[in-house]
Amino acid sequence: MINILIIEDNKLIGGALKEYLDIDFNVIGVFNSIEHFLLDIDPNLIPDIVILDVVLPGMSGVTGIPKIKEIFPDTNIVIFSVMEDDENIYRALSNGAIGYLSKEHTLGEIADILQVVYAGGSYMSPVISRKILNFFKPQRNILDDLTTREKEIAESILQGLSYKMIALNYNISIDTVRKHIKSIYKKFHINSKGELFNLKEKEKSLL
Repeated sequence: MINILIIEDNKLIGGALKEYLDIDFNVIGVFNSIEHFLLDIDPNLIPDIVILDVVLPGMSGVTGIPKIKEIFPDTNIVIFSVMEDDENIYRALSNGAIGYLSKEHTLGEIADILQVVYAGGSYMSPVISRKILNFFKPQRNILDDLTTREKEIAESILQGLSYKMIALNYNISIDTVRKHIKSIYKKFHINSKGELFNLKEKEKSLL
């Protein structure tokens, strides 16, 4: 029998999970917070899988993952939450979660997923999988669509150089610098140096 432990502060959800899963699994405990878990857990009752909510009173589920792992290092932790923002996803997986489920899953789907996890697999909701794939997808530099000279001039602008300094650096006229900058702005659909800085900052925030 697969031992399941639930950490969920919503009594209705926690109760429904326990009632349904107790048919084919052995639910060894339901706790409403990480603190409750740490205080009352019997370390001799080792769960195979912990179903863990993210938003909990007191310590968050994501922060609590390492504490659960300290007690049960070989236990699989599956996040079960409505929170699907990038920060919680990446922190949960980095801290040791093996799966990330949405609370939109049916009880039957959850039971099937837990069987997969117990057998050595992992599961991510489709939305979570897409976010993870996007995270590891190579990022394009905003300057990739520019010519070599336009890239040089754009980088110079981002470094704070004046038109005169750019012209001197590349041995071109100030009018030529202006033509390149006009082309750069046209390609990015912007109208000012400030907007170019903003584009670069947005790119950094996605890395």
